[in-house]
Amino acid sequence: MINGLVLAVLIAAILAYVVARAGRRMGLLTHKSWIAVMTVFVLALLALWAGHVA
Repeated sequence: MINGLVLAVLIAAILAYVVARAGRRMGLLTHKSWIAVMTVFVLALLALWAGHVA
């Protein structure tokens, strides 16, 4: 169970990093927005994972 949780957070971190980098290059995101993007991806993946487990 913990392996799935760690994998979900790792995938969310990678996706958030990619989205934040693309947003910064286009001028849409600031450096502090990365935390918000990371939080959204982590919560979304955890919700998907929780729905799959339940």
